[in-house]
Amino acid sequence: MSLVTVHGPNTMYTTGAGVAKKDPTGTVQITQSQTNGLIFSFGLAGTTSRPTTDFTWSFTGPGSPAAQNVVSGTVTFTGAGAITATCTVAGVGTPPPTNGTYGPISGTAVTGAPRELPPEGDAGTMAVEADLETQAVEEENGFDPYNYTVAEVIAWVDENPGEAQAVLDLEVEGKNRSTLVSHLEAMVAG
Repeated sequence: MSLVTVHGPNTMYTTGAGVAKKDPTGTVQITQSQTNGLIFSFGLAGTTSRPTTDFTWSFTGPGSPAAQNVVSGTVTFTGAGAITATCTVAGVGTPPPTNGTYGPISGTAVTGAPRELPPEGDAGTMAVEADLETQAVEEENGFDPYNYTVAEVIAWVDENPGEAQAVLDLEVEGKNRSTLVSHLEAMVAG
């Protein structure tokens, strides 16, 4: 299974949120949070009696979180983008797993809650089609930031700078998120 991200001006879909991705040997795994696409849990796919000090997890990606010496845990990236996790097992502990490097396991960190892209032909395709219809209506009537994360709104306005004032007005009338309002005010002023 791979994590695939599909971007549109108003959408971000990721397949794989909440599903464990394993290294080729099936020894270690990562799982993206279903509520916060920047958070991944990681750990062994099985059990072990090895000490924690035998495990070193390292990560690459936005913010490149520090390596962790744990059997399992969570890691939070600082922004959206490609990520990898690698586990090195070394020491005198008793296998499983054997000493060695497991991974890398690749994924995609996203801001906000990842939206699942249903498999081809899945009944969930109707939800994607409905969201695409919403996108078409918004393109006709103007973008409404209410249903989007701050990062998604900023990305859309960056692609459509002439709409910054209209989106700012809608945001102030709607959720009035201070971070987003400040960003939009700076775009309008500048």
